[in-house]
Amino acid sequence: MTATDPQADPNAKPAPHADAGSRPRGLSRRGALLGGAGLVVSGGLAIAGHWGAVLAQGQGQQQGPAAARGSAAGTPAAPASAARLVVVELFTSQGCSSCPPADAHLVELAQRADVLALSFHVDYWDYIGWKDPYSLPESTARQRAYQHAHRLRHVFTPQIVVQGRAQTSGAERAAIETMIANAYGLPLALRLAAEPGDPPTLTLSASGSLPDAVRANGADIWLIGFDRGGATQVTKGENAGRTVHNAHVVRSIAKIGRVKEFGGAMGIPGATVAGRHNAAILVQAPYGGAILGAARVALR
Repeated sequence: MTATDPQADPNAKPAPHADAGSRPRGLSRRGALLGGAGLVVSGGLAIAGHWGAVLAQGQGQQQGPAAARGSAAGTPAAPASAARLVVVELFTSQGCSSCPPADAHLVELAQRADVLALSFHVDYWDYIGWKDPYSLPESTARQRAYQHAHRLRHVFTPQIVVQGRAQTSGAERAAIETMIANAYGLPLALRLAAEPGDPPTLTLSASGSLPDAVRANGADIWLIGFDRGGATQVTKGENAGRTVHNAHVVRSIAKIGRVKEFGGAMGIPGATVAGRHNAAILVQAPYGGAILGAARVALR
């Protein structure tokens, strides 16, 4: 299949029946993406220190800043002193013949200390012969939120999104490296800690402030569980006979709240992360907006 979006690589695959004009699929009226693959959040958030009030999910939400294709303008740049961690999201599928080179590139990026590389496996290619064992409807919904924010006509694989602000085909290695090199520092400095337990207790601390354009309505807090990844022998579909290598495979996604101000420490009780190895927190402007803070922690 040939991509129809002008920013997509000719070998990228547009999703079937993509609808650029509708509300991002998978987002309810309350805006929550709950962990259908095993991430369960109960009891809300325990607030300590000087965190602002966490709003009820969906209340006061505004449309994320619209952006030209290939960028996500609308959120002020972070101060130069902000901690620099670049969040690189790959939207991929083991059922997509165009994706293995992008998967291999993400394996490399996952080794970098300055990059939080995450592999989101979408589910819209599961019908063409091979059901991706890592596919999540929540991953597809997240990609469609970016489609809406970046005004793309279609979702496609492989797609890379950097810092929530810029996107390109996952096949464009040189462009991706340039986007990472030029990425803004994040305005929020986050630290995520895990205390042993079943499930582990996660504590998030933060410093910095939200950009003025976001503070009025707050930023979403996403909790993501992800595995180290590994190799899969694909026996059907477009990649039949190939061994596909994936890294930092996202296994669960949940929006756990919205916050306007930061400071002190936030406990995250009652959370079970489906990923066996790692957890990450992303603070992000609503509806596929810019990522404003990120942190990760090894669970085991």
